[in-house]
Amino acid sequence: MDCLSFKIRQLKSLLKDFNKEFYSDIHNRVLKAKEELDQLQIQCLSSPSDSVLHGLEKDGLMKYVELATAEEAFVRQKSRVKWLVTTLIFCQ
Repeated sequence: MDCLSFKIRQLKSLLKDFNKEFYSDIHNRVLKAKEELDQLQIQCLSSPSDSVLHGLEKDGLMKYVELATAEEAFVRQKSRVKWLVTTLIFCQ
């Protein structure tokens, strides 16, 4: 049992670090990715024959979609927790 407890504590710290690295301040990261994507799209419009810019735009779009999806999942989970807490308070 002590071994299991030790492994769970190690996993907890790893998960906290993972969360901090990839999902902290998600709203601002989405806004920044959107601004970068907008800039890349403007550059692509000014030089449509530059294939390097089109590749960067594609990467920027994928990054933005990934972050926006993560933000949406975060907000959805947060709303469910809020609903559950509100429901539990009213049921008592």
